[in-house]
Amino acid sequence: MALTSSMNWGINLLISLTFLTVTDLIGLSWVCFIYTVMSLASLAFVIAFIPETKGCSLEQISMELAKQ
Repeated sequence: MALTSSMNWGINLLISLTFLTVTDLIGLSWVCFIYTVMSLASLAFVIAFIPETKGCSLEQISMELAKQ
């Protein structure tokens, strides 16, 4: 969870630091388009590679991940 939280904060920092500069360079609509593509790619990754854990206990999840 620490890795995930760190990545989240890091990506948020990167977006905050570059948003205005990139918007001035290529325009707001292109920046929004790029962020949309990145979000859709992230969604595709989650759907394809992250297992469903709904209704499972932590022990069951640990056992399933240990098998892989």
